[in-house]
Amino acid sequence: QYMKKSDIFAEVEGTRERILRAALSVLQERGYEGLSMAAIAEEAGIEKPSIYHHYSNKDELLFSFLQFMIDHVAEQVATPADHNPLEQLRAAMDRVVLPNSQTGDADNCGPSELIVATYIQTRAQAVHRPKYLEQMTELDTAIRTELIAIIREAKAQGYMYEVDPGELAEALLTFGMGALQRQVTAEDVIHDHVRTKIHDYIDQFVLPEYRRTQPAEGSG
Repeated sequence: QYMKKSDIFAEVEGTRERILRAALSVLQERGYEGLSMAAIAEEAGIEKPSIYHHYSNKDELLFSFLQFMIDHVAEQVATPADHNPLEQLRAAMDRVVLPNSQTGDADNCGPSELIVATYIQTRAQAVHRPKYLEQMTELDTAIRTELIAIIREAKAQGYMYEVDPGELAEALLTFGMGALQRQVTAEDVIHDHVRTKIHDYIDQFVLPEYRRTQPAEGSG
């Protein structure tokens, strides 16, 4: 059965859980530049050697943290299998485009704004650090694969015209990543307008009877 985990570290226990939660808190409060083993230890209320018992260095800790975040973001974007594929595609984009504060539905929302802010900070490291680029490519691939599967099924069930699933998924992924970034780096975005335009874009590939807004009589 489909179930979303709201807690990014729900499957971690003990000291590792405290370390990862502390890393998230430090990233939120001090940003990437303020993240250090000493700061994480202080936030977790443990001695720094305790961190080295689990992680050999800061990068290893961060890569472990990123893997949890990647899994979490990919899961939050995923949609219930009992939706038809067109509804799944629209819902997936809504989870990315609309901040949680605007959805009004705790069971049908995307990554929290805290997770989005952390994602944006860590993704910036991919510009100069190949290991981070590898991690972010993994996240993109997971979301792209999910979108491609949904689009293929929508075509197979007769909801959409002939369209290249990979090309459409790439466009939607790019829209979604931009929307995530602007959630936490801009104050003047009317997210519902962005959502409408993305749905209009999707509708270009949808048979008229399944579009969100039906064309007026006499229109092409």
